[in-house]
Amino acid sequence: MRLYFIRHATASRKGTWLSDDDLRPLTRTGRQRFGVAANSLVETGSLTPDLILTSPLVRARQTADILGKALQGKTPVVEDARLGHGFDLDGLEAVLTEHATVRSIAIVGHNPSFTTVLSAVVGDADLEVRKGSVALVELEGTSPVSGRLLWLAPPTIFPGCP
Repeated sequence: MRLYFIRHATASRKGTWLSDDDLRPLTRTGRQRFGVAANSLVETGSLTPDLILTSPLVRARQTADILGKALQGKTPVVEDARLGHGFDLDGLEAVLTEHATVRSIAIVGHNPSFTTVLSAVVGDADLEVRKGSVALVELEGTSPVSGRLLWLAPPTIFPGCP
């Protein structure tokens, strides 16, 4: 199975957001940057999930929707609470077990747990997963979850990215 780890794009600052943090949206720049990255990766055939699973938090859902649009609406986007607060290896294992027949899944979530889980999956690597980054892992096992990192791309490497 191929597993894309996608950290949500840049969101409004916590210090300036006065409402529930779960409702904090992406910034205009965050939407633009991730849109450029997603379109570039989809156009080159580098980002081809059969299913998009997202945290229910607004900023993750918005990031997943941008990816869904880049995929021309052909890939289902499904919220999964296990990708929100408290995401961990056990949650990832449960998600993968539930979707064992899917060949390629994109999961959209949050730090710090997202980087911690990705690092553990690829052998406790010291990774920096910036906002809007996409990583592709070729899974070797799902219990315990282990795999090989094929690539990790921050959104700012793509031409035309603001």
